[in-house]
Amino acid sequence: MKKLLGIVVLGLLSVSCSEKVEKYFANCVKDGKKYVNYPEAFALKMCKYHKQHHLDEFKYYKGRVFSRNNNPLTKEEIDRAWDKLTK
Repeated sequence: MKKLLGIVVLGLLSVSCSEKVEKYFANCVKDGKKYVNYPEAFALKMCKYHKQHHLDEFKYYKGRVFSRNNNPLTKEEIDRAWDKLTK
């Protein structure tokens, strides 16, 4: 019975964690469209890249990586990210 309870608890925890990441990803796309004026397709690519390579920062800012500290990305940061993405 304890094993079954443990499995149920672990299942609930894993579901809640994946929902947070999905919500953070949606936050990231909205943030990219609002602060950097990216088209949605490009914002998706940038968020995917940021999530894969900077997961701790992505989780810390709850996906709002473009407006972190209310400072949008600089032109140089945008160009550098574009270069990395198109390689």
